[in-house]
Amino acid sequence: MASSVPHANSSDRWAACALALLTLLLYWQTAGFQFVNFDDNIVLTENTHVRAGLTAESVRWALTTNYIYWQPLVYLSHMALVSAFGMDPAVHHLFNALLHAMNAALVFLVLRRFRLPFWAAAIAAAIFAFHPLRVESVAWVTERKDVLSASFWLLTMWAYARYAEAPAERTRYHLVFAFFVLGLMSKPILVTLPVCLLILDFWPLRRWETVPLRNLISEKVPMALLAAVVAILAIRGQEAVGAMATLNDFSLTRRLTNVVRSYAVYIWKTLWPTDLAVLYPFPEQYPVIEIFAAAAALTGISFVVWRLRRSAPMWLAAWLWYLIVIAPNIGFIQVGPQPYADRFTYLPVILPLAAACAALHAKLGEKLFACLGAGLALVLPLLSWGQIGVWRDDITLYRHSIAAAPGASLVYMNLGVALQKSGRFNEAIANYQIARQLNDGESDTHLNMGIAYLDSRRPAEALPALARAMELTPTAAAPRYHLSRALIELGRLDEAVAQIREALGRSPSPGMAASLHMQLGLVAYIRKDDNGALTAFQEALRIDPQHAAAQKNAGIALGNLGRNAEAIAQLELYLRSNPQDKEVAAAVAALRAPK
Repeated sequence: MASSVPHANSSDRWAACALALLTLLLYWQTAGFQFVNFDDNIVLTENTHVRAGLTAESVRWALTTNYIYWQPLVYLSHMALVSAFGMDPAVHHLFNALLHAMNAALVFLVLRRFRLPFWAAAIAAAIFAFHPLRVESVAWVTERKDVLSASFWLLTMWAYARYAEAPAERTRYHLVFAFFVLGLMSKPILVTLPVCLLILDFWPLRRWETVPLRNLISEKVPMALLAAVVAILAIRGQEAVGAMATLNDFSLTRRLTNVVRSYAVYIWKTLWPTDLAVLYPFPEQYPVIEIFAAAAALTGISFVVWRLRRSAPMWLAAWLWYLIVIAPNIGFIQVGPQPYADRFTYLPVILPLAAACAALHAKLGEKLFACLGAGLALVLPLLSWGQIGVWRDDITLYRHSIAAAPGASLVYMNLGVALQKSGRFNEAIANYQIARQLNDGESDTHLNMGIAYLDSRRPAEALPALARAMELTPTAAAPRYHLSRALIELGRLDEAVAQIREALGRSPSPGMAASLHMQLGLVAYIRKDDNGALTAFQEALRIDPQHAAAQKNAGIALGNLGRNAEAIAQLELYLRSNPQDKEVAAAVAALRAPK
């Protein structure tokens, strides 16, 4: 395996196309799926920049924002689809599926370029493509960053193999660097790629046998420096949104324990992919025997692959690849609420699969290996098909997740939000109560519970939940806004106004500020102060001209003041976006009727 294949032959191209087509067919069912309320709203459905499509302002935002972390190509891909097809979930899901299908073909072509036998490369690529652990990265629109960054990772590997054939041709290195940069613009996970290219120099390229180590390292330095900058940006972005846990949240001992456990869990779930969940809860305590077994397994594997480094270097390369690629997501630097996640296995499995298939191909022979590998490649799609269906909608997703891995408070809260959206308020409240029992310190759980009580006309029961949300996030405007709603319904108007004024004094977002002024208008309206109500409604419209409730109420206030022509114009503006409101349509007809 010392040299690489210069060009893919026709069999390779046909096999790559077949693999891509089968992968696309497996994920075609996602065309009927919805967006989910777990980050799809933040990244896409409620993101005003993305919803605007490709405009000068949205492109500038995509290229400069470090929200969560720097991923401009991901945002630009969403914007391009919005510009061309709108917010149709089918298009956004199918684009993810198309990228994954392309990645399946790329895995095969890259491994063939590394001179893996045809069936070893084909089976490795098929297992990669069809494995249930890939589902989360593909069926979840938010994880566009996984499949897009993986495309550029694989293209970088392909270009690097080509560069290794003729390192004197600098344009080949430039192509490696260009794909690497595009990958970094998709997801910071590529910060580990320079080290992974060194691993490829060991196996399968074996460049270390002919090129001095210092040369192998020096050619990676420009990429490593750029990776360091992106890594710093990623850490700052995660800190800015409060996703980074501190030592007060997770002690060093707990982090190290979780690292050992997670490395072992990923191996186990790759071998036995059952009970997959969108969010795994942190255990209250790590069983000592479990951690001891995980540590023993990792130590044993490390010892064996080191002993085999000369006779079977593929195993050491595969093991180092796995350890390094997954390291940013392993939990030592704790980001997010999960101890581990299925999506984090997308790239780390590539070289281990290649090594395993190459070794088994050599051991079993081509025919027996092809038969056994083809059988496995047929079983995996059957497992994945059901796992893909789990992502059909919010309620299906979260109920499956609770059945597979109960105990994650965020899953219960998100299920509550989905049930509340469908008008099932009692079920929503029941799930919020479970989430609260699991984690009383999550403000959104209390806030959403309060809103559910309000939407089901139980304002008195909403008060404790909203007060707790306000206690947990005293500077946030949303809890005070909804608390004012409850107070208005209970007739405690002065208290409501005090909460609204307090929220307005805390620099709320434009949308929230408009809603707060709307509440001031409602208080004035209840007090029969039509002029005061109109002033407040008009201020809400000045901040947000599309605020539907303010449009409607401003029209009503104008009608009460006898300013019929202005009232008709205002209400007709409201009806353009809310034609289903028959009461307002009747009011407009009444205003037009001759007196």
